[in-house]
Amino acid sequence: MEISEKDLLLNQIQSEIEKINKYLQYKRLEIKKTKKENNFLEMVHDDYEQYYNYIKDQKQQQINQLEFILKYLEKSMEEAGLTEQKVRQTKHEQRTITKKIKQIKKELDEIIKDDD
Repeated sequence: MEISEKDLLLNQIQSEIEKINKYLQYKRLEIKKTKKENNFLEMVHDDYEQYYNYIKDQKQQQINQLEFILKYLEKSMEEAGLTEQKVRQTKHEQRTITKKIKQIKKELDEIIKDDD
């Protein structure tokens, strides 16, 4: 499988995951509104809330770990006498990690804003 095919497949999978997460957020809010009318929905709502909290925690942990890696890379660059190529490679990795942090923060903000 070519790299471009893998990237395309990965993007499709990511898109499907985002759709599912948005659907789950929508259902959680819908159940939250209607649970007052039906006691059974209280249990379903609690399940969605647990999932919601789990996802929030996972996103925050991802951000924390990526920020730790970013700080480690910065410290390593300062302490190690790197060749020009290694410096470029490390800076590229830093930019990639920074983009990923921004993406995860955006996802976390999306999850949290639906809670209001």
